[in-house]
Amino acid sequence: MGCDIHAYIEYDDYGDGKYDMWAKLHLNRHYLLFSVLADVRNNGEIEPVSAPKGLPGNLSLGVADEYENRADGHSESFLRLAEVGEALDRIKKTKYGSVDLEIIYEIMKRLENSRLVFWFDS
Repeated sequence: MGCDIHAYIEYDDYGDGKYDMWAKLHLNRHYLLFSVLADVRNNGEIEPVSAPKGLPGNLSLGVADEYENRADGHSESFLRLAEVGEALDRIKKTKYGSVDLEIIYEIMKRLENSRLVFWFDS
């Protein structure tokens, strides 16, 4: 059985701790990426940036609705820009890389107070 990621970019436009969903991402199944983001489907080839942290307490309404309507879910987490950059650096050291993560990083650099929120299903 495969594992997929459900990922969203949220941003806090006013710096008041109230996040909005900026984008629902459609990412390819990429187990090396899953490994570096949250130690999911890791075969030991790469050190994860973080263990799953759970969902942030101030989740946007859009992402909260997506999460409420999920059929399955595990390893919920979120990463800030610096962590996404660290994940990108780690995955670039492999022979595979991740165009998806490069694009996410570039978008997040342009949005103040952004974060990548995600969970997996299997």
